[in-house]
Amino acid sequence: TDSPKHIPRIVSVVFDDSGSMYNETDRWAYTSYAMQAFVAMMGEEDVLYITYLNAKSDPVKVTLSKSGNIDTIEKAMFGGGTPNKLSKGKDCLVTEYANYGTNAKYYLVVMADGSLDVGNMSEELSDVTKEAVNELSGADFESVYFSMKGNLQVPGVNNKAASSGNEIVEVLREISADIMGRT
Repeated sequence: TDSPKHIPRIVSVVFDDSGSMYNETDRWAYTSYAMQAFVAMMGEEDVLYITYLNAKSDPVKVTLSKSGNIDTIEKAMFGGGTPNKLSKGKDCLVTEYANYGTNAKYYLVVMADGSLDVGNMSEELSDVTKEAVNELSGADFESVYFSMKGNLQVPGVNNKAASSGNEIVEVLREISADIMGRT
């Protein structure tokens, strides 16, 4: 019997690395730990981008090899405000769509400590999600917003929330399980 063909997962995580993520007692430590576990669950044939919200960095394509490259998460240059880089996260998916088309599943995961409630970033995420649906025409796509402070609801997006360190790990485990098809 033939084993089922693996459908690659193309995941773009927009990751809040602003100063407020480090000012809380344990938020960064738990988030970093959970992200490292998430990266370790992905297969070598999957694609992962991390876009830090910090203005000092561009999207990073993470190498998903057996030896792993999970320390990429720790290399963020943190501090400062939370500029809007939601479109860059979506653009990573669109770039990979040119290679994979509808033969992959696409995920935009935005992780922030409530910073989307500033300015029009919540509306921007909703708009970026609509753009992704159009630009990834016919592809399996999901947008997830994971708030680590409060429970902001973004229309058209799968909203998740946590406030304590243990909740952060649990919610990211749930998101990972959904993406990996282990629900």
